[in-house]
Amino acid sequence: RGYLFSDGQCFQSPCGCGIENMTVDRTCQDLILEANGLNPENYRGLSLEDVQKTRRAELAENPNAFVEAKKTFSQIFKDQSTPLAMNMLLEKIFTKNILDEPSCEHILSVLLKCQTGRRRIRGDLPSDVKLAHKTGTIGGTVNDVGIIYLPDDLGHVVLTIFTKDTDGETSDMEEIIAQISRFVYDYFYFTVE
Repeated sequence: RGYLFSDGQCFQSPCGCGIENMTVDRTCQDLILEANGLNPENYRGLSLEDVQKTRRAELAENPNAFVEAKKTFSQIFKDQSTPLAMNMLLEKIFTKNILDEPSCEHILSVLLKCQTGRRRIRGDLPSDVKLAHKTGTIGGTVNDVGIIYLPDDLGHVVLTIFTKDTDGETSDMEEIIAQISRFVYDYFYFTVE
C-alpha cells in the first residue's frame, strides 16, 4: 500500500525511500480505532453521527474493548519505525533528498508550527530555539521526533525519542523526553565544534 504526497510521489510500506525498518500500514483513523478496540471495517464511509452510533454499539457489546486493546496494541507490528529510521526520514526531509524541494519545505513548515507536545522535546529548550517536530500519543506510546535548529549557526540536530507500553502518566513521560532533549541540546551547543 502507498500514500500519495502532494507532488504525486508515493511513500510505500515498507518505506520505499531508502529507509529500512519503517512501515506505514494503516490510515490514522484505522490506527486510532484499533487502539480503542474497535473494528475499522465497521466505520468505512459512515457519517460522524453514524460513527458515534456504531462506536456506542460496539462498546456496549464489549465494554472492555479498550482495556483489551491497550494490552495488545503495541504487539501489532504495523506502523512501526526504529528511532534510526525516523531520524533518517527527518534528515532526508531537511536536506530535501526524499521529495521535491517545495514538498520538503511544506513538510518543514508544518513541523515548525506543531502545537502539541510543548512539554516534550520543546519542554526544557530555550524559548527562542526553533524546533520542527511531530508528536505521537496512542496506546501507551508517548513520542516526539524533530529537528532542533541550534542558535549561532551551529547546525541542526535530528532527535527521535520513542516510548512504548508506558503505564505512567503522559506528563511523566513528557518530562523525561524534555530532559533528554535538553541534554542533547546542551551537548551539541556547548561541546561540539
